[in-house]
Amino acid sequence: MINEGTLEKLLSSLESYNGVANNYATSISTALNVVGTTLLGIMLYIELANLQKKLSSEQGILSIELLMSVVWKYVIALAFVMLSDKIIDSFIWFANAIGHIINSVSIEGDVSSGTVPSINGDLSWSQSMIINIVQVFSNFALWCGEIVTDILIFMRFLTLYVYKMIAGVMFASFVSDEWSSIAKSYIRQVLALVIQGFALILIIKVFQAIRIGEVLEVTSNGDDFAKNLANQFMFIVKSVAYVGIVLGSQRLTQKMVGG
Repeated sequence: MINEGTLEKLLSSLESYNGVANNYATSISTALNVVGTTLLGIMLYIELANLQKKLSSEQGILSIELLMSVVWKYVIALAFVMLSDKIIDSFIWFANAIGHIINSVSIEGDVSSGTVPSINGDLSWSQSMIINIVQVFSNFALWCGEIVTDILIFMRFLTLYVYKMIAGVMFASFVSDEWSSIAKSYIRQVLALVIQGFALILIIKVFQAIRIGEVLEVTSNGDDFAKNLANQFMFIVKSVAYVGIVLGSQRLTQKMVGG
């Protein structure tokens, strides 16, 4: 199974991961909503002025229907601005729900600990010493994988707090033709960070499944020194590859959302 501490962090909301940081992010988001609202007002004024100028050149008039069609999208944008922090929280909640579903699917077999298994076969003293030395490096590689995962989770949440703070301003810029590309890029980056949560669970679960197969192969080799040594080295190589995939998980999710 996934380490409970790691799983708890991956499936945490911004509030449960760090309540103090979340409260601060929410306060900043609320404060910046004034900026978002002001931007909406400025953009609405500019759009109405440009529309009036265009209609005047074409000898048209600004009807109530046309006015409402313009104002309506700004009303929707204002709702997004005022609810921006809750929208980010909702994205994370939905991703966590998917993560719980993924984690509920069990892996056939069992790994009783997070370490590489010892060899039970009848080996000579020198062979056992070599195997044990390699085994130390194998366990160190697995430990490094856990540390890297924890650091990556921290970086993910730190970035999410920052993105939550500026959500209102980013949502406001979505209605502007000139600034909409910035808002779209922001939304893609938020979605990539949100998806990264359950993507990491998938990566960890798949690596655990591979590890179970390796454990069974190591324990079945008995006193075959060459095969045991090769498998211990493969533990190291695959653990290093796992670290690389974990580090690349954000880039992977960015590609998923077209980033």
